[in-house]
Amino acid sequence: MTSVLQSGSVAMRQCPQCGKFAPRYQQACPACHERFSNVRLAAVPLPEKRNQVRRGLLLILLAAVVRYFAGGYGAFTLPAEVYPVVTVYIAPGLFLLGLVLTIHGVYLRTVRL
Repeated sequence: MTSVLQSGSVAMRQCPQCGKFAPRYQQACPACHERFSNVRLAAVPLPEKRNQVRRGLLLILLAAVVRYFAGGYGAFTLPAEVYPVVTVYIAPGLFLLGLVLTIHGVYLRTVRL
């Protein structure tokens, strides 16, 4: 990686091989003649809003699994006690959040294509 230094009005960069500074416009170091790499960073893609349908459906599935096992409907018992707040508030809250995300994602797919 090359570091950039401002020297007056000319931007300088440091050679990764010998450490000497060279003007930014040069393609090679004047001391060791090592070529500078022109690495450009790619822009990080923003997450698509249409993934909200998938996230919503996964939250609905998570709410169903939490409700099934925390409610005692499973074939086995859980090793720790599950407080009623999980089955009364958290599981329905996850379900509603998943439902809202799914509906919003479907709206974005159909209306704002």
